[in-house]
Amino acid sequence: MFALLEAARSANGVIDQSMFTKHARHLSILKRFRFIDFSLPPIEQINISDVTKNLIFNPSGRLSLTSNTAPINVIWAITGACNLKCLYCFPECSGNYRQVSSVSDDMVFKIAKNIVDAKVLFVRISGGEALLRRNLFEIIDYFIANNIEVTMVSNGTLITPQIAKQIASRDIRMGVSVDSCNEDINALTRGKGVLARTSEGIRNLVCAGVKINLTTVLTKHNIHHVEELAQFSDSMGTAGITFQELVPFGNPDIYLNSKPSLQEENEFHLRTIPKLRSLYPHLNFSDGELFSYCFETRPEREYKVMECQAGSRFAYIDSSGNFYPCTSLAYEPFWMGDVTTHSIAELWATSTARKELRSLCEKAVTKLKGCGNCDYSKRCAGGCRGEAYFMSKDVLGQTARCYEVTKSILAEVASR
Repeated sequence: MFALLEAARSANGVIDQSMFTKHARHLSILKRFRFIDFSLPPIEQINISDVTKNLIFNPSGRLSLTSNTAPINVIWAITGACNLKCLYCFPECSGNYRQVSSVSDDMVFKIAKNIVDAKVLFVRISGGEALLRRNLFEIIDYFIANNIEVTMVSNGTLITPQIAKQIASRDIRMGVSVDSCNEDINALTRGKGVLARTSEGIRNLVCAGVKINLTTVLTKHNIHHVEELAQFSDSMGTAGITFQELVPFGNPDIYLNSKPSLQEENEFHLRTIPKLRSLYPHLNFSDGELFSYCFETRPEREYKVMECQAGSRFAYIDSSGNFYPCTSLAYEPFWMGDVTTHSIAELWATSTARKELRSLCEKAVTKLKGCGNCDYSKRCAGGCRGEAYFMSKDVLGQTARCYEVTKSILAEVASR
């Protein structure tokens, strides 16, 4: 429900009537197939922030979105090819995946048909760089013809006026990756000279009438410079910025050296986001999953592990057709199968890896390693299991955003 309402929200957090009507069909489909069971108040009474908090703090409300037949949302890396080499790109840096190659154009269409046959409702196309896939727009047209809502993320550097017009004609929502409007800061993560090329792509999209959001990965390099980025977003005519947490890449030392501290992330959620919304009320600002790490805003209750969508309504398909519960869980132990040779519905129903992962939903957070006597156990859902596996090769281990881990890291640094 959150994804549906999020898609329909307006800049001030109130649900937009026209967008809500557009997504009402999806609501009815989900209810008809008993994926979810809920009733909505009158539209004028719905505020996205209230819905968000309710879904975060009510585990039964979140887990009721589980689909037993196929994922509802899929992120698909339609190609592994990219014209950039960003610091943190998850398909390239860590070697987590079974393969990082790309399948043929014919096989890509076979995967697309598999997605349609599984009756997936939402597909987010990523890469690599999605625009390097030669039959990209053919695939998008196929999805649209089969009532799948498509969004796409791009680095923006390949978006000419002609490509922008093709995107505009299909009325798909776009995310364009920018980490800073300062060339020196942006270059640290995305490469030298990329900002100017991305900015040109953004201008082409806006001129074509495409509604776009900037997507920004928060690192220690840019987290204190987002007000300038918000001003840039406003001046470029975008709809706002989606801030994303840095996901694990490389090795733990490299990752920890690049990510903001837990305190910085909490400050961003508690102070920076409200300030941006006050300064630019006409823009959308989202802090992705960061709100789930901000314990100051979470009520005390008995939390369960895996209070997330991975393997319940959400899945990830990599550029080779490998099927995972989430981009953060794209490791060998969580491989659910190959969608080039098996149906998504079959893999979703039979995957032992998925069943074992979702069984964690029944486990209390206090059963995780290091969590039993933690002062925050009644305000914490244990963190991302993908991050835990990255840090310790143990899905039940502690994460880099764990307060206890953070304290030990700070103590080690202080002793040097």
